[in-house]
Amino acid sequence: MPNRKKVGIFLFFILSIAIVSAFRTSLLDKIQLGRHLSDQGFVVYQYYKKDDTVFALFTNDEERILGVAEQNQDGYDSVTVDTEPSTPFDYIDIQNGTNHYLALRLNHHAQQVAKLQIEGELWSEEHMLNDASNGGNRDFFFLDMYNSLEDALTIQTFDQHDQIITSISL
Repeated sequence: MPNRKKVGIFLFFILSIAIVSAFRTSLLDKIQLGRHLSDQGFVVYQYYKKDDTVFALFTNDEERILGVAEQNQDGYDSVTVDTEPSTPFDYIDIQNGTNHYLALRLNHHAQQVAKLQIEGELWSEEHMLNDASNGGNRDFFFLDMYNSLEDALTIQTFDQHDQIITSISL
């Protein structure tokens, strides 16, 4: 067998191991975090992986709590808020080092909400939530933010036609 072919097979083998290892680690982290939350009586809506950290957006059985759990090499950490069903949405603003995240659960008209706009004094950012063209609708989201909500003034939800559904000033 020529050396070139041996090197190619060896590189393919190493790459395959790296891919399987990364997938296994990510899946194992999610399973561990899910079990940890389940043991405490919570149900996970969604997982989100960023760098070496796995996040889980969760609730309790009565959906009266919205929470985000974080698992990294240092262990587990979580933050929760009591939900208010009369509000259009519940949210948690999370800061992890230099990264900002927004955990969001829509309480009303989830199938109509297409995007979320957050406006600060000197900035604005939009996040697509539900897209009518793909037929998928969710009522919970974990968003990677560019800015912190600490100086946000308004959070708005919009429908597919860019009409405001809800607007909340902070």
